[in-house]
Amino acid sequence: MNKTSDPTLFFRAFDELRRKARAGDKHDADELLAALCSLVRADTNLKRASGRMSLLAEVMQRYGLTAPADTPQRSTVNELDNYVHDVRDGVSIVTCCMNRNENLVRALRSWLALRMVDEVVILDWSSARPVEDSITAAGLTDDRVTVARIDNERRWILTVAFNAAFRLSRFSRILKLDADLMVEPHFFERNRLRWGTFVAGDWRKARAGQEYINGIVYVHRDDLFAVNGFNEFIKSYGWDDSDLYSRLDARRLRRLSVDPATVRHLDHTDAERLGPPVAHTALHALLHDPSVAIKRNRFIANVLPRWGRALPMSPFLVKADGARLRLVRLGTPQESEAPAWIMEDANYYVVLEWLSRRYGLEPVLIDKVRLLELLAHHSLADLDERFGRRLVEPRDSGVPEVLALQ
Repeated sequence: MNKTSDPTLFFRAFDELRRKARAGDKHDADELLAALCSLVRADTNLKRASGRMSLLAEVMQRYGLTAPADTPQRSTVNELDNYVHDVRDGVSIVTCCMNRNENLVRALRSWLALRMVDEVVILDWSSARPVEDSITAAGLTDDRVTVARIDNERRWILTVAFNAAFRLSRFSRILKLDADLMVEPHFFERNRLRWGTFVAGDWRKARAGQEYINGIVYVHRDDLFAVNGFNEFIKSYGWDDSDLYSRLDARRLRRLSVDPATVRHLDHTDAERLGPPVAHTALHALLHDPSVAIKRNRFIANVLPRWGRALPMSPFLVKADGARLRLVRLGTPQESEAPAWIMEDANYYVVLEWLSRRYGLEPVLIDKVRLLELLAHHSLADLDERFGRRLVEPRDSGVPEVLALQ
């Protein structure tokens, strides 16, 4: 996805640098400063470069930041949107990983066995143990593998991570896989990607215990970027894949289902998907329930403008030190951030729906402020005792609601 250079990128990055420096995040600020210095040194407009270097020097002096070593011959910095210039015919597997190294290593072995794969792009989203170390320790050295790392990300954001990884890919077809999906040798023979189609996982057709293959998608790179990848209004677990598929459908692409016999999901817990609950109140318990999380993100996607090319993906700088790639995130564009009051409304209405399904009308009649206070100071067991569990919706199948929502 080649774009003209963003003339505002330096100043957006400069604002992010000042924000990090003011907040005392010296390590993050030094890293961003080094990337910006490399970017300015590569600028052929000497007058502009001189002015920008003066701005950086002022920030260094004011906040006591460390000036980077002047080694431009080894390090190059580019805008991520302009990092790939030549897209060739072939297949890129793209994945991201945060602390699922063990499953990734198992899955990677199956990916590298696929003859049709031209490259595997792995974005290491601040894993405690660098993914590159895990891959090397497992003896999985292969020229087709590119590992890029971003440091200092404190929580997993699938949409932002994968949109960054997609922009590192160099081939015309992308197979997006989660880090815990193994692929069988006959995958490409059984899942052919033709023009005007995309291939996606479908929990309804999955084998028992394999319902979480829903997130796999095999798509033409041009089609993926035409809908602007994942919806970055969604910053937590759930609905990201369904939202993407609906926008590909709207592009008049025919959805084909992945042959469930060609992929295998390595299980992990809901806590790994959502993060551990931070408290035992009813409110926190509900907001960490996968089915509630999916409905919240569906609400957000439906209320906000339809995600597309008019909205910017999160900007990154790519720093290449030899064969090693490092990404530096430049914050979140305001246009791609769900307003706080939308998030609050989403949380309220999906929790209210859950309460009405479980307890009937009584909690719905409590005003918003009092209800949220009640949820913030009582447990789910307290609510059962107060309201009584009156309504339980029957389920015809054994499929969890978290999947039925998809």
